[in-house]
Amino acid sequence: MDSLNKKAVVFTFITVLLLTVLIINFLVNLNYRDTQSKIQSVNVKVDTINSFVKSLNSSYIPSALRVSSNDVMIDLLNYEDQSHQYVSNVDNYFIQNLPGKIQPALNDIISLAAQQGIVIESIEPQYNTINLYQTDPWQVIIKLKFNYKLRDNNNEAIWDIKDREMLAILNVDNYRDPLHLVEEDPGFDLKITKILYLSSYFSDLYNFKKFIENANFTNNPSAPSFLNRLQGEKNLQSAYGIESILDPFYYTNEQSSSNVDYQYYSPVLVLGLCVKDMPINFKLDQDHINYYGREIC
Repeated sequence: MDSLNKKAVVFTFITVLLLTVLIINFLVNLNYRDTQSKIQSVNVKVDTINSFVKSLNSSYIPSALRVSSNDVMIDLLNYEDQSHQYVSNVDNYFIQNLPGKIQPALNDIISLAAQQGIVIESIEPQYNTINLYQTDPWQVIIKLKFNYKLRDNNNEAIWDIKDREMLAILNVDNYRDPLHLVEEDPGFDLKITKILYLSSYFSDLYNFKKFIENANFTNNPSAPSFLNRLQGEKNLQSAYGIESILDPFYYTNEQSSSNVDYQYYSPVLVLGLCVKDMPINFKLDQDHINYYGREIC
């Protein structure tokens, strides 16, 4: 009898031990699956926010900067048209006027993020870092640094971005020429229509005359750039210079100045020379006669 009791105790002990092992194994597996589920959930949030951050850097913020900068550029040209004054510092003009243009677009980005379960705590343009420059005669680049911070609703994934540099490109041939707006009264709305300089093209007299009649622009490293023209820097030369030539039919040129626009409007008289096969009141300086493949009368 005692032997049976001992066997029953041993059997009970083994049974309890097996049940304990099974319960522990179940709880471990349950905890593991719960942990894996949380990790997967966090990974999904990280991937979602990471994808959104990439879109912010490559699309959303640059687009907001481009559209807003375009509005500021149009306002700047309108100001020069109405006041007949150049803006002395284009960067400062953008620093003063860009905030009011770009903030609504940044608010839209914040709302877009919220729809995807992403909280943008702040987007802060560092307006004092704004810089406008050119690497091409027909484009203006706007550079601006941003700080922004975003997270998911549960604070499980957080991005804190500092000094992120954003660029926007404006095409010069979307705008009116500043010199014609300021120097003429009333200001003459002349849209910058480009023709890329080719010596073989301009050496043809027909093409040269059409270029003048149509009030087109071409690139010339002896001319001021679009940004120079915005600031009234008519006597500066730029690798990204552009110019037009004033039509002698509309400009009498009584002083015999060069008909190249920035020379014609220069406060210092730039005397021109008579050009073969052109009207008597049409003048170019020697450098431009050479540049366009023309001859002196």
